[in-house]
Amino acid sequence: MKALGKRYTPEIHVELEISKIFDGISRDEHFEKQITNLLDTLLIRYGKIYNKNEGEEKLLRVLEENIIEFRKLFDSNSFQGISTIDYSIFLESIKNISEASDKLYEFYTTIQNNNEGEKHSNKFGNEINRLNEFDSSLNALKSFFLSKTAKLSNLPILLIEGEAGIGKSHLLADKVVKRTQGGKGSLLLLGQHFVTEGDPWVQLSNKLQLKCNKQEFLGALNAKAQVSGNRFIIFIDAINEGKGRYFWGDNLAPFIHLISQYEWLGLVLSIRSSYVDLIAPREQGLDENLVRYIHRGFLDIEYEASKLFFDNFGIELPSVPLLHPEFQNPLFLKLFCEGLHKAGYTRVPGGFQGISAIIDFFINSSNDKLQKPSELDYPKNINIVKRAIEALMKEKLENNRQYIEYEKAYGICEIILKDFSSKRNLVDALISEGVLSKNIFYVQQGKHEEGVYLAYERFEDHASVSYLLNRDIDLETEFSKEGSLFQFIKDDSSCYTNRGIIDALSIQLPEKYSRELYEFTNHLGNGGKYVIAESFVESLLWRKIETMHDGLHDYINEVVLSFQGTGDQFWDTMVAVSAIPNHQFNALSLHKNLFNRSMADRDSWWSSSYLSRQMEWSGSVKRLVEWSWSIEDRKYISDDSILLASIALTWFLCSPDRVLRDSSTKALVCLLKNRLYLVVELLKKFEGINDPYIYDRLFAASYGASLRTDDTKALPELCNYIFETIFNKKEVYPHILLRDYARSIIEYANHIGIKLDFDIVKARPPYQSVFPEEALTNEELDTRYKLDYDSKEYKDYHRSQNVILHSMTTEYGRGTGGYGDFGRYTFQSALRAWNINPNVLSNKAVEWVFEKYGYDVEKHGRFDNNIPWTGRRANGLERIGKKYQWLALYEILARVADNIPDFSDRGRYWDDEEESDRKYDGPWEPYIRDIDPTLLIKDTGSVNEDIPTDFWWINTAPIETELSDDQWISNEGDIPDAGEIISVKDNDGNEWLILEGYPEWAEKRQLGEEKYDVPHKRMWWQIRSYLVKEEDYKEFIEWTDQQNFWGRWMPESRDRYELFYRESYWSPGYKFFQQDYYDGIPWKKIRNQNYQEEEFEVMVTTDSYMWEKEFDFSKEQTIRIFKPTQHIYEKMNLFHSEKDGEFIDENGHLVCFDSSVYNNSKQFLLIKKEAFLKYLEQEKLRTVWTMIGEKQIIGGSLGRSHGRKFNLMELSGSFRLEAKAITGNVQTKLE
Repeated sequence: MKALGKRYTPEIHVELEISKIFDGISRDEHFEKQITNLLDTLLIRYGKIYNKNEGEEKLLRVLEENIIEFRKLFDSNSFQGISTIDYSIFLESIKNISEASDKLYEFYTTIQNNNEGEKHSNKFGNEINRLNEFDSSLNALKSFFLSKTAKLSNLPILLIEGEAGIGKSHLLADKVVKRTQGGKGSLLLLGQHFVTEGDPWVQLSNKLQLKCNKQEFLGALNAKAQVSGNRFIIFIDAINEGKGRYFWGDNLAPFIHLISQYEWLGLVLSIRSSYVDLIAPREQGLDENLVRYIHRGFLDIEYEASKLFFDNFGIELPSVPLLHPEFQNPLFLKLFCEGLHKAGYTRVPGGFQGISAIIDFFINSSNDKLQKPSELDYPKNINIVKRAIEALMKEKLENNRQYIEYEKAYGICEIILKDFSSKRNLVDALISEGVLSKNIFYVQQGKHEEGVYLAYERFEDHASVSYLLNRDIDLETEFSKEGSLFQFIKDDSSCYTNRGIIDALSIQLPEKYSRELYEFTNHLGNGGKYVIAESFVESLLWRKIETMHDGLHDYINEVVLSFQGTGDQFWDTMVAVSAIPNHQFNALSLHKNLFNRSMADRDSWWSSSYLSRQMEWSGSVKRLVEWSWSIEDRKYISDDSILLASIALTWFLCSPDRVLRDSSTKALVCLLKNRLYLVVELLKKFEGINDPYIYDRLFAASYGASLRTDDTKALPELCNYIFETIFNKKEVYPHILLRDYARSIIEYANHIGIKLDFDIVKARPPYQSVFPEEALTNEELDTRYKLDYDSKEYKDYHRSQNVILHSMTTEYGRGTGGYGDFGRYTFQSALRAWNINPNVLSNKAVEWVFEKYGYDVEKHGRFDNNIPWTGRRANGLERIGKKYQWLALYEILARVADNIPDFSDRGRYWDDEEESDRKYDGPWEPYIRDIDPTLLIKDTGSVNEDIPTDFWWINTAPIETELSDDQWISNEGDIPDAGEIISVKDNDGNEWLILEGYPEWAEKRQLGEEKYDVPHKRMWWQIRSYLVKEEDYKEFIEWTDQQNFWGRWMPESRDRYELFYRESYWSPGYKFFQQDYYDGIPWKKIRNQNYQEEEFEVMVTTDSYMWEKEFDFSKEQTIRIFKPTQHIYEKMNLFHSEKDGEFIDENGHLVCFDSSVYNNSKQFLLIKKEAFLKYLEQEKLRTVWTMIGEKQIIGGSLGRSHGRKFNLMELSGSFRLEAKAITGNVQTKLE
């Protein structure tokens, strides 16, 4: 491993898709699991094809017979070991299954097509969907059987090809380490150790100091592998190195053939791509005896890989995304980071601008190493590496070669080195250091030669241009037809051929001569001009800031934006450099470009065609969002950069792509939460913006940042600004959500004791606004806005305008049954709490969509027409028309809340409403919120019962028993000790108590079974705890010991989905729900389920937050988090941690947490025992736990009985803490 040097860095490992192919050559449990998982999914989806409709029984029976045959085939094969797997039989079986499935699909679709237009024309919709899912699983299994991974299981000889530095050596070393750790035999050899042109077996024997011949050696390895039951794999890295190019060509085939004679052995070889034709050409028939695989490095995961590398070297991630192809190359990424690290940098200087500086870091770090006495031993102040590169580039360019012959390069480097060192072989040192690369090149028929070149093409291009421009030249002359630089841009074809040189010229000409390459390219056609424009745009990322000036704008407007491709690339680049202070094209430039446009014009290209679907690929927009959306410390980023990044993110908020808009909102919260003093400046930047979609979310982000900040000193200024800008107006900004965010910031500041310079009552509803004038009738709407489908001028995209009219129709707005989903289920539903006609307001909203917000079918219709309809289910990408519908809804709600007094806070207004004094107080009732800006997690843990967990707070090992169902149900011996469940210790010995939790144990699921589709043994518990006053404790526990808690009649924590995560305990919304109607009274009176006279007061210890809003696309699933009740939170002086779901004390120590937020665990709320007991003593309280549960056979069509003596065992119990130990009892009842 040590001999690999820089090529193996276990501390910087990125798991790649290519690693899975090694499961095939290993034929171990991982390989079997790949196949088993695919079959499991197939069988589960087959199990859902169960309908027995008339005419399909025979088709279903054929499919069933083929599935049975396939399962038999699967069971008859061993996927571990070495026995040959005949995949052709599997593929034939899959073909039969597919044909049976196709016939069933044809049966359903034929009936459906024949009934098209009838009431039940979609009768078989579910069946067709299930078949499609089944076919998808079938195709996945087929693809695996045809894959190289599967081929390797029978033919364990693998040749990995890849360019220099792509990560081949690291991949092999990592696999050897992991196999060794797993007790699987491996041998790693390096090509560089094969140093003669002799037989590779002789060299291998000498290297390993073998005392036996090759047959005995391989036989011993084979026997060892057979005993272990796992293949022994020989790895040889870089067979092109050392003398490999001289002997492997003749010896590779017999070498492979010999190893193939030993059935328990496998072989993995790696080779640089350029040596393949010399050493392992495809025409020699090698492919019959090996499997080839091309390693492509960090392709498509550049961002994730670069983050890992930067973190490892202690270098701050740059404020711009890493977009260039070099970052697919692991060795480049390592050397780049290493260069910065050795130069003493902890961040990329100059905001990642200046490729020349990056090259210098790389060269200087190599020079620093090679000058050491243990290396080439020359004076540190002499940059031998740089001198050698300049000399080599001179030789290469003057002779117009793609490379320099190795011997020539050797001589050039020795001339440079000999004057400063007695040591020799500089060229090989540069190759070893990764500065140069050595390859084999074709000369003529039957002749090849070795040559060297700079290892990274961009570096070589820049070194070449640096040499060309460092001469004493006149640019006008050099770019004339007779000049030396004209050859690179003489015509369109030359521009394509010399793209690397053109990229370097686009950067270095402005830096050295204050001229632009495009000034010399007027003679080119459109193809060449496109290349120059593309290169110019890319240069904006790499060149020095001082080379940017206003004079570039004319070229951008006239040429760059005239091409669709370079236009989009330019906006990508503006986003990429958005956070760089003083950059000509940073976020201030973007802001200036976008702010003064009308909303309709901006939405016609920026919001729609450019921003839509940006989160689906790793472009600048997505990378900026992901870079920003993190709770990591951002102290290393300047205030200027944070503000600039925030401006760019704010411009994403206008997007109809909800994923982007919601994610950008959370990203803004992260950037601003500890720079709250920047929020006012950001708000001022967007003051007067004509798009409420932006302004609303900007206030949402400000609210989220305010609640999450550690520094509240900026809150007074923010509150004053908000009050003057939003509330101290004749008409308060008419957007019901924006008002709430603005008000809530002020309410929070008031709650934490900040003195306000105004009367807070003026920031509370009701507000003042003008109520909409009389609305158009349906007929007037249609006359003005409905487009005639039969008109000659009608185009397909005109449908988008008519969609708005239909979508906004309320339940009875156009009679019965003609409603639109948005009109009925969103618009009308939001207005249900007021005594007002939603039909009239819907018509007003439609009018606003066109007249106030500016919807124009010619600008927006084409985009909208391509958005798929998803019914009532929320669509991540919405129409521009839908955006304007939302704007109309939130404005109308604001004006209704201000002007309509008849209101009910109980869900729906009725004419006989008794309490007429109820007033609207916030968007929690009626519930119309759409994102929680105070929560930053995307999801919580996911429990997979197939993977047993062993957390320190719970062990969920599967139920394993030989007992029959009846015996197991009636057996009390395996019921866990409740004391050990409720009171637990962490890995440091600290004691914790579970306040609420839901442990569960189940039998292991069998292959192809859906968890609840088949009967299985399962035991579940529900544990809850209650606070009781000390004076009531003794009588209460005597009472609880007699109770059966089944029926869940005891008080429980309630899911409060209307509130934001960090609004608990203090906010107006939280206080609103602390009323008896919403079960919000802390101390609850209880009596047993038989209503006996005993009555006690208890307090539930747990609150429950739930965020399931379907329109919030910043989350991946419904989020549910347990938190301590208000009494515990306040009396224990707890605080929200930076991490959601965790609560800390004033010293920052973790005291309480929900186990499911960051772990794949069932949900438990745990609290530090010592701190909790201190709280109980201080407040004169005691704690009692209740438990209900079941042991049952559940699942499948058997239900709860089917011939068994017992259906289930009910569990019920109560427990308390006595002398620091949990005591109590469990009652059981068989049914």
